[in-house]
Amino acid sequence: MRKKVRIAAVSYLNTLPMVYGLQHHPIANDIELMLAVPSACAQLLREGKADLVLLPVGALSTCPGATFLSDYCIGAEDVVETVCIFSHVPLACVQKLYLDPDSRTSVLLARILLQAYWDLHLSLAPLPTHLLDLGSEQNAAVLLIGDKVFEYRARYEYTYDLAHAWHTLTNLPMVFAVWATLHCTLDEQFRALFNEAMQFGFAHIREALQDYKLPAFLSEANAMDYLTHRISYTFDAPKQKALALYLQEVQQLPDPVPIQV
Repeated sequence: MRKKVRIAAVSYLNTLPMVYGLQHHPIANDIELMLAVPSACAQLLREGKADLVLLPVGALSTCPGATFLSDYCIGAEDVVETVCIFSHVPLACVQKLYLDPDSRTSVLLARILLQAYWDLHLSLAPLPTHLLDLGSEQNAAVLLIGDKVFEYRARYEYTYDLAHAWHTLTNLPMVFAVWATLHCTLDEQFRALFNEAMQFGFAHIREALQDYKLPAFLSEANAMDYLTHRISYTFDAPKQKALALYLQEVQQLPDPVPIQV
């Protein structure tokens, strides 16, 4: 019996078409699918507990030897909505930024943009759960990623979308995660089936949403708009160029931020 390929995908709404495709395409018989936050996906790959993962691009440096498998990714051409800095005051007045620990990629992107786009030097700190809305801490901002953004964004007066800022700075899209494997040989037949599964999911987003339990703060119409107009899934030449630039910018950052991501 052929050993099943262990796949780890991010457990956010933005991966719903991908997950739906993997679950409803014949490839489902050949895989074991796990869902986790971005940082956990990277850890599963490093520890050999997954053969193929949706790897946050900020974790590529921690997975030497990782190779890309698919023609698809999690990206954004401009505004993405779910990777944002929020504050009660203009960012220029902020003194401290709390960082969401769920994604190394977004933390590194925030640091790049603070330096190269906003020219700000803020104190950086890990984000405690109880500070998601920051309460009365008026001179602080918070970096939030993923589905929680839909719930918390209305609590802030100022929103800074990091994919939009990156696009403004570079005139390129942003890539947040790529399908990658490490020390695992996946043949061309599997790669073809995997890409077919991705395509199937993208062609059935409405059906996928009908099977998905959306939180009360997100309507099906808003979710559909997010998946079809905010997230861009094709890992094309502009995104490959953008990823190369992102990794180059990461290499130029000073010492790591004081947070485990």
